[in-house]
Amino acid sequence: MKFTRLRLHVCARVLPCVCALVQTLDVGGEVFRALAHAYARGMARGLNPPSPPPPPPRRAEGMAGKALALGYLSSDFTAHATTHLLKGVFALHDPRRVRAICLDLYAAASSAAHPASAASASSLSKGEGSSWHNEVAQHCHLVSVGALAAHEGAAVIQRQHVQVLIDLNGWTAGHRSDILHQRAAPIQALYLGYPATTGAPYMDYFISDPTATPPDLAGHFSEKLVLLRTCYYVNDHARYHEKEARAFEAAGAAGSATRRAHSQADRAALGLPRDGTLVANFNQLYKVTPCVFDEWMRAIARGGEDACFWQPMPKDSPTARGASSRMLARARALGVAAHRVVITNNTNIVEFVRRCGLADLVLDTFPINAHTVAMDVLWMGTPLLTRTGEAFSSRVASAILAALGLHGVLCARTLEDFSAIASRLIAGRRGQREREKLRRAIEHRRWSWPLFDRARQVENVETGARLMWEVYEAGLAPHHIVLASQAPLPSGSSA
Repeated sequence: MKFTRLRLHVCARVLPCVCALVQTLDVGGEVFRALAHAYARGMARGLNPPSPPPPPPRRAEGMAGKALALGYLSSDFTAHATTHLLKGVFALHDPRRVRAICLDLYAAASSAAHPASAASASSLSKGEGSSWHNEVAQHCHLVSVGALAAHEGAAVIQRQHVQVLIDLNGWTAGHRSDILHQRAAPIQALYLGYPATTGAPYMDYFISDPTATPPDLAGHFSEKLVLLRTCYYVNDHARYHEKEARAFEAAGAAGSATRRAHSQADRAALGLPRDGTLVANFNQLYKVTPCVFDEWMRAIARGGEDACFWQPMPKDSPTARGASSRMLARARALGVAAHRVVITNNTNIVEFVRRCGLADLVLDTFPINAHTVAMDVLWMGTPLLTRTGEAFSSRVASAILAALGLHGVLCARTLEDFSAIASRLIAGRRGQREREKLRRAIEHRRWSWPLFDRARQVENVETGARLMWEVYEAGLAPHHIVLASQAPLPSGSSA
């Protein structure tokens, strides 16, 4: 897609609002980097030039025998997907290696100076958000900087002697790029919360992995890459959602009939069909493009009359009501009757994760994949079929599946491949046998493969942060860092 200079200028001025829209257009990583650069320049207007990193410490003052001061900057230490992944992870940092400091921007929600944060906060459940916030505080040193001016916030971070500052926001709502612009820490890296480059000259690194960000796509990022040994998408499902996974696993261990009965009762309680193949999408509606939805419906239509589609959404939202009507109309046009498309309401995170186990197959969106949702679905043993693109946001689900050894089975490269695999997995007894085989593989691997091994993931992040610091300490400019290859994967790497 070709963008004129004018289009680039218009899109970049409203990047936080249209980021998702631009990504759904699949404009490519280099175009998105140009948009990000333009937006970063616009955000910097009226500010002093970005502060350069301070000179590295003398070797005698270096890291030998000391814990690295690792800061996490976020407005989302509350009921948010980022904290859903991270809230128990902070406790796993080895205090001999890392001193974790969470720098909280959430206070900005009460400040008229930062309306974006206020808008983000207004949609949160105060009770759940507060409990998550308190849990973060239990596991690390929590410092509030959100209500401070940029130079004050940067000064607070500097007084904490933060050496590597990980920004969990990027350009999402509640960000404080003005603090990062002040060079709050010698090394500043983007991680987890924003699936693209920032285009900002004061961001040094982008933390990812070789599947989500192959080295030959480094040109899509203004930051240097830090590629972890395994999937960069850290999570804490083994701690917070073990009960839900064990319940489904126990039903499966008792036999396929018991599993079906277990699922049938839960499905009926939600108004879902008790029998047949239940195909779902759990991603947010903005990721569902007409092209993708049409392909889902064609695959379901080919799957026979017992194949149904399930889409949760916030039913009270006018946007969701309009989307529901359009989905039903389009499904009918493609041969899927209205009773085969089931819309249910959203729910809390624990119940949402449990419900992910009720689907027989989840079809992913493109070009923005499932990210946190992919972790939820796979944790509950449900196969997820994705499609891999060039942009980072279209490669995350592939990276997640690779950490379970399933990227060769459940990752399509083209729309035609995606359609063929989806049709095969949905239709008839053969599809049922394949889905059951995949579910058994996922349920087995979640306890032993890297994807849900949070201790290994935290160690990878610590190693990456220390290597960033060592580059800086040596007086070198930031450069790409690739961690050594991971240990051999467990045996039985094919489903």
